[in-house]
Amino acid sequence: MNNQVINLLHTVVPATLSYLNVHSPVAACLMVTTAYAESSLATHQYDGNEGLGVYHISAESHRYLWDAYLAQHPDLASKVRGLASQQLFLIQPELELLGNLSYATAIAWQLYLQSGVALPATADPYQLAHFWLENFENGSEGKTVNVFMQSWKSLRDCHSMLLVA
Repeated sequence: MNNQVINLLHTVVPATLSYLNVHSPVAACLMVTTAYAESSLATHQYDGNEGLGVYHISAESHRYLWDAYLAQHPDLASKVRGLASQQLFLIQPELELLGNLSYATAIAWQLYLQSGVALPATADPYQLAHFWLENFENGSEGKTVNVFMQSWKSLRDCHSMLLVA
């Protein structure tokens, strides 16, 4: 298991979700697998067509999330904004998706929340794969259930640790 997976597993994802009052091992498994499925955890990946950071969130999806969803939920918006740096966010907010894993994780979680669909209750990989495919609107293309399932299998040890924590 590489250091980025360990970092996401043990620090960033659980801490960020907890900060957002989400205390769910299933959510943590979903977020770690989402990052792996989207980018294989390449944190500094940038491609204008594929999105930014480990969750491959496009600049357009990021702006839309702020304008259409977080603007309607000011308390939540304030919490998410609190994870961003003071200066960079004001100049180029999308760059936070590249270098700030807590902020990127919070934004990725909001992409799921805006769908209004409830997270599956159990960490069934097929249910989570369909949940990701249908609800993670980050602006990237080429998603398949198989991509998520391969990522899930690659992270099997991570999920075991998260689900017993």
